[in-house]
Amino acid sequence: MVFVGCGLCRPWGNSFEPYPHKVGKRKLTYLGVLNGEGPRKGEKCMVKAFRNGCGTYEDWLAERERSHNANQISRRFQKELETQGKTAKMHFTIPLMVEIDEVSNYMCVSFIVGKPHKKMRELEVVSLEPYYENDFKVFKSDKMRSFETTLCEAFTHFSWYDSNGR
Repeated sequence: MVFVGCGLCRPWGNSFEPYPHKVGKRKLTYLGVLNGEGPRKGEKCMVKAFRNGCGTYEDWLAERERSHNANQISRRFQKELETQGKTAKMHFTIPLMVEIDEVSNYMCVSFIVGKPHKKMRELEVVSLEPYYENDFKVFKSDKMRSFETTLCEAFTHFSWYDSNGR
């Protein structure tokens, strides 16, 4: 699958696998590669699509707003940590919204490999995000406590308090 856009007046695009790299309850994540002109050509990226239905700009605007709010809260959280002599870097990626320009006819591959069957559509809006090769972690763990797990739990509580329970 391919989508094409214009970034800084240079044509660019992305092609991504026909089957999901990661499967979540609400979204499917596909491994992609940036195409076109510029220094990021050939760089890996992640393309996310809603698992059910055809994504719209309104759907992704809500996702972008949540990420933007999380970044603002994380800055306040980091300042609070600094008052206690601790530091932690947190950043929430704000997704780039793009429309699918062209859909490949190779969607049958997802049926063969047994992955979730989502048929992408032209003009469906998906998100484009950086690919973090070694930084992806699952923080849900009942067996071990780590600084990262504790930090995520503390941030969750802080964000609830900071947002007045929203």
